[in-house]
Amino acid sequence: MASLYKDGPSWRVAFSLDDPNDRKRICLPDHTKAQAHEVCGHVSKLVRAKLSNVAAPEDTLRWLAGIGDDLHSKLAGHGLVTPRGQESRPTLKQFLARFFETLPVKASTAVTYKQTQANLFEYFGEEANIASVGVAEADQWRLWLVKTKLAEATISRRVKHARQFWHKAIKWGVVKDNPFNDLKAGAQANEQRAFYITPDMAVKVLDACPNTEWKVLFSLSRCCGLRCPSEHFALKWGDVDFEHKRIKVTSAKTEHFAGRGWRFVPLFPELEPLLLQLLAEAPEGSEYVILRYRDPKQNLRTQLQRIIVRAGLESWPRLFHNLRASCQTDLSNRFPAHVVCKWLGNTLAVAGAHYLQTTDAHFEAAVAPRPDSHGAPHGAQGAKTTRNEPQTVMAENAKTPEKQVFSGVSQEIAMTPTGFEPVSRP
Repeated sequence: MASLYKDGPSWRVAFSLDDPNDRKRICLPDHTKAQAHEVCGHVSKLVRAKLSNVAAPEDTLRWLAGIGDDLHSKLAGHGLVTPRGQESRPTLKQFLARFFETLPVKASTAVTYKQTQANLFEYFGEEANIASVGVAEADQWRLWLVKTKLAEATISRRVKHARQFWHKAIKWGVVKDNPFNDLKAGAQANEQRAFYITPDMAVKVLDACPNTEWKVLFSLSRCCGLRCPSEHFALKWGDVDFEHKRIKVTSAKTEHFAGRGWRFVPLFPELEPLLLQLLAEAPEGSEYVILRYRDPKQNLRTQLQRIIVRAGLESWPRLFHNLRASCQTDLSNRFPAHVVCKWLGNTLAVAGAHYLQTTDAHFEAAVAPRPDSHGAPHGAQGAKTTRNEPQTVMAENAKTPEKQVFSGVSQEIAMTPTGFEPVSRP
């Protein structure tokens, strides 16, 4: 596209646009050989973009923003760029259309970005110049979001998306500053929508499921914490290792991160008999575990709501997310946090912000009598108890400890003589 040659003491870049016989030249009198080669490379990209009627690559846009006025005016004189001071900034509609063309996320995730785009269009207008949005305008936009009575977590997500839009605009050389950089996003977790599905509730829902496949769908969420529906639908019979009691989970949500396209979870004893029963019922040669509900027209949320009502319960706020959160909460009572996060495919920070919950059982275990240094419970005189005997939470109107059957393992929330913290080893 462009060539570099030496003309006396100066380097020159030669190129042609519409007419191959019309060679245009740019003189670089004060450039070293390395600098001249860099200019030549970017000129080639500008010529290619001009002939193809597309935007120049990101690295060239950043390079243009940093070069001096003299070289920039030479490029503008040959029609490769718009003269400084005369650049036409794209509208929000034009910029965001290009942004979504390069957005490296799943179509379902892009929907949430589109919601932020809709808010920007509604407030600023589709034809608003992107450069017209400054810090004051960004503040006013967030205040407008608050007045629309969106949840704080939703506002936080929209602000972060807008910040991401303008960050890309800076990389492309469209604007110089990000008006959303210092804008307070707010908490993204909505505690009002947190809900813990107890083991008793889980058993009732399981009993109300219409068939084995629905029981497996529900148990994969409550026992193993799989993301529904993507991880359920990706699960194949070849991923279930009955011999070694493990399940390989393929994750579409995290596959674009290195080494996070899949993970292993235990084949918990509560789930194994259901999978074996479903395997026995599956048509010969079936590849996927879930077959009947793979049709996009099937609304799993609506069906689960009906099952919950059939079980005699009230629907919880976030049907499948709350199941996953309840699973992580129970497992974290039994296993180290980093192990549970590895199983569920999230991080400690995400788990703390969006999944882990404080349940009634935690309070009951905290106030239960504990052995003192002499082996007797606090507040009791002469009671006979073994120092190392754990205290368990008693189920209401029951004489045996309440078992957390849907924790992935049979769980008792227990207090050791040292409380919840593990005993340190010398």
